[in-house]
Amino acid sequence: MMRLLALSSILSSVLTLAACQSATPAATTATTNHDAAAQFLLGQSAGEAMRYFGHPTQGMPPSTIGAVLAWQNTYVVTSTAGKLLPAYPPPSASPDSVPKPPHLAHYDPNTIVLERCRVLVETDANFITTRVQVQDCTAF
Repeated sequence: MMRLLALSSILSSVLTLAACQSATPAATTATTNHDAAAQFLLGQSAGEAMRYFGHPTQGMPPSTIGAVLAWQNTYVVTSTAGKLLPAYPPPSASPDSVPKPPHLAHYDPNTIVLERCRVLVETDANFITTRVQVQDCTAF
């Protein structure tokens, strides 16, 4: 009988916590995707993507089937209207293993949004972008 009472008490506590969790508002930091804003990169050299996202944190170099470049938790700059803005120097700059915040002195701080995102760029064998995803963006 004592075990049944203890089990009932635990079950009641779990149900109460679950109800409280569902009543709690969502996190204040919403994630967004900018896939549509990045579609202009299709058909351009993957080097152009580096002007927008910096040097990739992971990647497979071009081959006869193409390349895959990925950026994890990289800085992405968009206008308040949602347009993707370039923020990095051309790819001739030396790569760095740790993404640094972009130099934004040429933008009005009232008209841009700086976010951290996950980016994936796929290319063909000529290093021309065939697919781009900018997802899980979080403003900070």
